[in-house]
Amino acid sequence: LNMAAGSMGFNRILYYVRSVSNPILRSEQWIMTRWNNQQVPVIKSVTYGEADKKMTVTASIEGDGNWFDSVALKEFYLTDLNTGSRMTPTGVVTSRSSGNYSIQYDLSGQAQGNYNVQVNIRDFFKNQTNKNYGQIVLDTTPPGVEVSFDGKPVNDSTVVYGLENLRFKLTDNLTTPRITRLQLAG
Repeated sequence: LNMAAGSMGFNRILYYVRSVSNPILRSEQWIMTRWNNQQVPVIKSVTYGEADKKMTVTASIEGDGNWFDSVALKEFYLTDLNTGSRMTPTGVVTSRSSGNYSIQYDLSGQAQGNYNVQVNIRDFFKNQTNKNYGQIVLDTTPPGVEVSFDGKPVNDSTVVYGLENLRFKLTDNLTTPRITRLQLAG
């Protein structure tokens, strides 16, 4: 067998174990040796939906399903390059057809924070491919807003004359908040 680096193949041997005293008693056994470090996973694209916190990855492997389904993608996870540790979500295969996979990661359960995300995919033979996605901020805490007029906090009994002395102070734990729309009525 040639099991050199950069090669692939399989060897399957059938053998019988028979009873000497009763030839009807026998057992068939298969021994299979498989290896592959030639066909490695390919990550084609990575997209992230800010609203639903879902990352979708398209990946493929040549020869998918061959050798009794041993040529297949098997492990899907994310790494935070800021810390070098695995993130909580694991990938779920949403479709698999002719070696093309669609894998989805739900980041809604991941702890709040700034992440430098890397997608990691391994096949049955532990060949791994990585692709950097980049920065994702997971922030579920709403920003804080303090409104003041003439240096005093605004409450329900405050009467505001003109907008020149109206001040807004925005705070957030992970991002720099900004006002995108302001509506005054009354």
